[in-house]
Amino acid sequence: ITYHIQYSSAGNVIAVAAAISDVLPVGLNFVSCNPACNYDPPSRTVWWGIALVPGQSNTLDLVAQYTGTPNIVTNVANLIWGGTIWQSAHFSVGPVKRIYLPIAARNH
Repeated sequence: ITYHIQYSSAGNVIAVAAAISDVLPVGLNFVSCNPACNYDPPSRTVWWGIALVPGQSNTLDLVAQYTGTPNIVTNVANLIWGGTIWQSAHFSVGPVKRIYLPIAARNH
């Protein structure tokens, strides 16, 4: 699963020392991220240090492997600045369901 975490600033002040953090729930295993991030395996936390510049937007990619257990997992990414969570994004994933449709072809 690849999460594309997009952030932007509509304010008029540069927010230095901000961070995007994501604690991976049970059911998701960390694989990689782009650009480079920090990952702490014991806490299952992924984070990027960022600066929020007015009018600027950026995208962070987080790749995780869905283990299939539990049946549905909800992942939450947070924007943190000054020790406060300013914004959160939630996304749930579950098992892929496959439906097989028989197709018959006739020669004419």
